[in-house]
Amino acid sequence: MENKRIFFGLLLVTLFVLSGANAYAADTQSISPTNVVLDYDLTHVDSNLKPGDSGVLQIVIRNVGPQAAEDVQLSVPETGSISVNKKWDLGKMEPYSIKTVSSTLTISKDAYIGLHNIQVRINYDGYDSEGKLQNDRETSGIFPYVSM
Repeated sequence: MENKRIFFGLLLVTLFVLSGANAYAADTQSISPTNVVLDYDLTHVDSNLKPGDSGVLQIVIRNVGPQAAEDVQLSVPETGSISVNKKWDLGKMEPYSIKTVSSTLTISKDAYIGLHNIQVRINYDGYDSEGKLQNDRETSGIFPYVSM
């Protein structure tokens, strides 16, 4: 009978120690920070535009992290030969979500035929690996486009 008490006592102590170790491990684990990026596979521009033409630019951004992004803003500044010059306030993006925006893209009449870069800027408030809010994070991407 005494052996059973000792056995159960040791079993309880072991379980208590293990549960404390698991709680400590859970407290020290980190999670990936918020990360909003340009989705190159889904973003596209009308093809075969020539200098002087206008077309549709569709931009897709993706929150690839396990934490939400707050106050997401997307902008496409004007570049020399390609005009978009637009900004969107997209609000909150849940983890692993996507958002899509469309705009008119105009190629100037004097644009050279060849490769042009369309710059995309994404600003947002996100969370670090400890879950603390980080304001004013930025991701930039360059979307290549060929004018015919």
